[in-house]
Amino acid sequence: MTDMTASAKPPSKVRKSKELLGLSCRIPRLRRRLGRCYELSYLGLLADAEWTLVHGSLRGPESQGGWVGHAWLHRKSDQMIFDPAQDLLLSRFDFQLKHRQKTHCEYSRMQAMLFATHFGHYGPWHSLVSESEFERLMEGFRKEEASLIASMATPKTELELYGTLGKEGFLRALGA
Repeated sequence: MTDMTASAKPPSKVRKSKELLGLSCRIPRLRRRLGRCYELSYLGLLADAEWTLVHGSLRGPESQGGWVGHAWLHRKSDQMIFDPAQDLLLSRFDFQLKHRQKTHCEYSRMQAMLFATHFGHYGPWHSLVSESEFERLMEGFRKEEASLIASMATPKTELELYGTLGKEGFLRALGA
């Protein structure tokens, strides 16, 4: 048990802005966010196709090599960044000032689903294979995404297609 001094204050409750609470990519009421950035960013992307998934690095402690792998969501229409692990919504400019991030790769919802299925986890994916192999996979997934979308008789979101066909059917539809 820790010794509390009279000057110590209990942590204040942070009120969430209406804008943050209204995000469809946000997963509310999570008790544990730390260490789950790849998972939460991926799940947020599945909930709202308006965002792109970003895998990159944030400036971290020198004891960890100075950079820490991280994932977040980027909405290009208004240049906003949502970090599900920190439950934080910032402009791209403010996010860059706060974290001095490096972007390694951005994924559409379909590309993220294909990479997650291919590798069997939420990420990061770019560091698992050589740069040339990653580019080959990315190009193949771009072609599969375009082909699949063009071949659908009625427009459906990738998530609806995945939900309708299941994992195996989805992969068969992609020719994988």
